[in-house]
Amino acid sequence: MGGVMIATNASDASIFGNPAGLIDVEGNNLSAGVTLSNFRHVPLPTVPEFQFSEQLELGLSPSITYSRSFQGTGFSIGYLSSLRNKSTFSLENTRSEYLVDEQRFLAKTLSITEYEQLLQSGWYIGYSKKMGRSQFGLSLNQITQHAKRGRLLVGLALDAQ
Repeated sequence: MGGVMIATNASDASIFGNPAGLIDVEGNNLSAGVTLSNFRHVPLPTVPEFQFSEQLELGLSPSITYSRSFQGTGFSIGYLSSLRNKSTFSLENTRSEYLVDEQRFLAKTLSITEYEQLLQSGWYIGYSKKMGRSQFGLSLNQITQHAKRGRLLVGLALDAQ
């Protein structure tokens, strides 16, 4: 799921999978991973007011998981974070003027960044128990979300004499 790989011999014992599969884990397993997903860079159509305008989208998901199995019981704990970001970067045309009386040159450019971010992060605990020929699994997840939307305006000014 999302390119995350867990260092166990049971593919479903990951932070996303079936916790009953933790029984098949051999020894101590610690895994860490970072996934970059949905990367998209798009130059936006040119408009007379802007000299530069582009859009960037990406997702970043770091995770860490520890798994262990002993005497028919499996256990795992993990942390996962997921950041989704969509930003538009624009640079307005530079406005400049020369003040003859003061022998001074002025130039101003406005940089505009609009963004939408969603940050999700949380802990995962998994437990499994062998019961005869069956396996019981339980997982608990605690997830928090933070959403941000905004606009950054940065003025670039040059004043030379």
